[in-house]
Amino acid sequence: MSTSPAAAPTRRGRAVAEPFRLEWSHGTATVLPECAMLREVLFRLPGGGFSPLAPPLPDARDSAGACTGDRGEAGDTALPLHLAVLGGEFVCLPFGSATTLEDPAPGWRDLVPDSPGHPPHGPSANAVWDVLSRERDSVTLGLTYPLESPVVGVRRTIRGVPGSPELALSLTVVARRAVTTSLGLHPILRLPDRPGSLRLTVPFREGWTYPGTVPPGRPATLPGRRFSALNAVPGAAGPVDMTRLPLSDPSGPAVEDVVLLGGVRGPVTASYLDEGAAVRITWDTGVLPSVSLWLSDRALADAPWNSAYRGLGVEPVAAAFDLPDGVSTGANPVAASGTATSVRLDPARPLTLDYRLTALPLAARDAAADGARGDGGSTERAARGD
Repeated sequence: MSTSPAAAPTRRGRAVAEPFRLEWSHGTATVLPECAMLREVLFRLPGGGFSPLAPPLPDARDSAGACTGDRGEAGDTALPLHLAVLGGEFVCLPFGSATTLEDPAPGWRDLVPDSPGHPPHGPSANAVWDVLSRERDSVTLGLTYPLESPVVGVRRTIRGVPGSPELALSLTVVARRAVTTSLGLHPILRLPDRPGSLRLTVPFREGWTYPGTVPPGRPATLPGRRFSALNAVPGAAGPVDMTRLPLSDPSGPAVEDVVLLGGVRGPVTASYLDEGAAVRITWDTGVLPSVSLWLSDRALADAPWNSAYRGLGVEPVAAAFDLPDGVSTGANPVAASGTATSVRLDPARPLTLDYRLTALPLAARDAAADGARGDGGSTERAARGD
């Protein structure tokens, strides 16, 4: 059935539509009109409920009204809308969010302009989308871009898959004129408390640490390095195993870091060993050939996070990190290595990208073996794509 958004309450001076609840045979999900964000999801597995997305902070959505207007324009503060409601999964077109690069590494020093020329992660991540249609188990939302943009607009559908603990998502981008741009999807996974109890498997060809200082200066890795195994990422105190997260318990050192994995050859699987469940993220790696891993563990000290936010961004991208779009569409070290950092949009052929979030039960013996080993032994398999 087609629906129109109902009259909405006002939060701190801005009217926003109410979130939508989806329900299907194997789960429930909440979708926000803000950023068309998949906010929360509960998959039903044989062993019980499983919620892999990073949970929202208390009252985070109420604070968004002071941050932006209905179409993402600046309000009382300069906080972008996706940050005010940070969590879940959303779309970034263009993907770039950084304005400058602090202490750039060799090969990157002359590439970053002073301004990205668009809101962080693009209009798609900073506006309230229109609801185009809604069913009990699905919703389709759309957003029209500004007239000066080379993009006419975007549309996305989120649908529960009947008979399966799975969400099918679809993104369509319509171009106004031919253009090259960065593009990314932005799932943020929940970090468990026990160090190393999340096992990450990513088949990739080559990785890069962030080519500068990641604000607010709490990295786990050394900047501007290349690596080929996710359990041996260069760090100041020796190799960092980023297949086993978090790196410490919630009372340990705070971390804010980003690494980019290029030449990804298949889905990403995040296994929650203490919960006996995993989530698999599947997409077209021919369109988005990299994964940006953003580890945010209590390092964001400012409001509204107040050193409480914990999440792992597992972000399929065609981008050079989160740097301004001009870096991703131009010559850069990642593109020079053979990994595309942008997509080409054609006004005659809308780009449609289908992707899925699938929950999986873990075999008890596998979870127990990995939990006992705790040595990152799965990383070699992940790096090879086994």
